[in-house]
Amino acid sequence: MDSDYSLSSLLAVIKKWIGKILVATLFIAVVSALISLALPDYYKASTTFYASNPDLASAPGIGPTNEPLYIFGNENDLDRLISLANSSEIQKHLIRKFDLYKHYGMDSTSAKAELEMDMKFKSLFKTVKTKYDAVELTVEDKDPELAAKIAKEAREASAKLAQQWIVKSQSSVTTSYDQNIADLEKRGKILNDSMQYLKRANQIFDSRYQLEAIAFKITQNNDNLYNSQAKVKFYQRHSDPDSLRKYMAMQASSENLKTYYDKQTITFNSVWSQLLKLEQEFIRLTDQISITRERKDQLNSYANASIKTTLVVDEVSVPKVKSRPKRMIIVLACTLVGFALSLFGALMIENLRRSHVS
Repeated sequence: MDSDYSLSSLLAVIKKWIGKILVATLFIAVVSALISLALPDYYKASTTFYASNPDLASAPGIGPTNEPLYIFGNENDLDRLISLANSSEIQKHLIRKFDLYKHYGMDSTSAKAELEMDMKFKSLFKTVKTKYDAVELTVEDKDPELAAKIAKEAREASAKLAQQWIVKSQSSVTTSYDQNIADLEKRGKILNDSMQYLKRANQIFDSRYQLEAIAFKITQNNDNLYNSQAKVKFYQRHSDPDSLRKYMAMQASSENLKTYYDKQTITFNSVWSQLLKLEQEFIRLTDQISITRERKDQLNSYANASIKTTLVVDEVSVPKVKSRPKRMIIVLACTLVGFALSLFGALMIENLRRSHVS
């Protein structure tokens, strides 16, 4: 194909076809204007919010802590909130609540009803992360008031679903605490039974008090024994039979008591270390049960409290200005495309004519 594509030939074609090009362009502009006027107006309602820190809904640890507690959640919390907002559970909830099948004029009984509704809903419902790490939820609809209602309900339903997840998680933790307490109490009963058996078998009522009492009685008896022995020796030298018999009896009594206390000490010491170990373990176990119960009570109190999972930045308002269609842009774009196509068509026709002539 031998064609001359110089600027002069192009201008010549335009000059020759200018009338038809303008008519075609005007026709396309009018048609595009009529089509754009026939398109329905859509209004966009939006709301912006942050994910709150889920740790705010958890019971704090026992005792002082230096860990700071932030109000806003991290990126993972934000992603989870976006996933919940885009979930099928939220979508189905909104469809039921606002009867969107009827609103969109769709047959809910058809075989492809669910697929068609899914495509329609997702084309009008958007949830994105902003550059400031917030969630922006937008809903488009022909009815501006309905768009605002759907956007608000979607945000609140997502927050409620997140709250249910937190409560469910706390419930599983509470169940774990209950099982832990039951295991600790079972272990505590075994320890207590072991301690009671040792005490009964060895006539121990209070290990610490009895140990101190035995030590005091041994010391006191030793003093009496030494005193009696000294008195016996003294009266043996001074020939006082009555006093001698008295202190010899006291010496014999102290020696008998010494034998008794020695046996009691041996018996007591044989179980003392084992009993002390059991008592210390029982005390630690009791403290652990108390701490676990306190944590469970705190968790239950937080679960019964209102858990705020979102922090709203921009509340939903009824849109006053349509979001689409942008009729001026549509008409201008179609007009430019129409002009370009008309010009291209004229060039093609002229090129074909030249080819036939040659």
